[in-house]
Amino acid sequence: MHSAAPDPLPARTGAVWGRARLLRGLLLFLIATAIGFVILARRGTLAGGLVALQRVHPWAIGIGLLHVVLDQVLGGMRVACCLRATGERAPLRACIASNAANVFLGGATPSQSGGGPAQILVLRQAGVSLARASLASWLAFVGTALVFLTLGLVFPHTAASRMLPAGWNLYTHATAAIFGGILLALVLVLPRPAGLLRLPWIGARWERSRRRTQLEGFLAASRSGLQHAVRRGKWAFTTALVLSVAIYLNKFLVAVTVMRGLGLDVPLRAVLELQMLQFLVLYFAPTPGASGLAEVTAATILQDFVPADRLAAYLILWRTFTLYAGMALGALILMRAAAVISATRGRASESHATIAIGHARR
Repeated sequence: MHSAAPDPLPARTGAVWGRARLLRGLLLFLIATAIGFVILARRGTLAGGLVALQRVHPWAIGIGLLHVVLDQVLGGMRVACCLRATGERAPLRACIASNAANVFLGGATPSQSGGGPAQILVLRQAGVSLARASLASWLAFVGTALVFLTLGLVFPHTAASRMLPAGWNLYTHATAAIFGGILLALVLVLPRPAGLLRLPWIGARWERSRRRTQLEGFLAASRSGLQHAVRRGKWAFTTALVLSVAIYLNKFLVAVTVMRGLGLDVPLRAVLELQMLQFLVLYFAPTPGASGLAEVTAATILQDFVPADRLAAYLILWRTFTLYAGMALGALILMRAAAVISATRGRASESHATIAIGHARR
């Protein structure tokens, strides 16, 4: 493992995934999901309710769980490749745990904003330096951004795009534009991260901060990791890009598995293309885990393939295999991480108290 000077966890880590904030995110997730189902029920598109769940083929449940396992393993392998590209290494188990934490907190926060910090936190606990963990997280996001940028450019030219109102293509173009803008910003910033300090609204703030030296060290370490990726980590990063494609193909295939499990004979290509649209629409959704929006858009996009009497069963199984199961695993991992941090802070407090008592006795 790459050796690096010890660096503390960010001071605002607790604010990112504190218990109160997580509970609010989960509550909003549940409320938005319930609202989505209520809207569909009032439309009459959930006729038959959950009866279809009793008729789902057992093999579909098994394959659905395999999709969940693949999602976590492929995600962990991508993190491991991104770390290796920067010159850092961590056990695959820790990388998979960091991916699961990303899934959970990404699902519990709007626009998946908490996923990255959760991933970095778990990598830090595995002994990865803050700079390399952050850089690896960004490189993994670059893989995601390239996949979605490609999907956004390709979808308007697919057969499935002609099955939907023209307005749907606006979502694909908007998502592609956002990812394109993010990639452009990364291309400009990552090679010279210290340039951030020259921006007025960033540099002026850190100029007055006592932690400026620490930030400068972090940016220098990030640049060193990026230079390693460019010079010696190209194959590792290329592998991470291939894994990004595999991750989303696996996610898209969940819909096919669930439909076939419900006894629906669906055209593979059309469903995969519509899943491209589904994920393009939902990636930057403002609700935690795209809750509510995911259910309503799925019902709209797949209305020609999933009849009303099986729609509720489809939505429950599809969301379980693409999000709920992964979130449950990530929640357990973050709870363990929280317990470790609390215990560490408790020992630190006891140590400080002991030292203070010793000085008082003198």
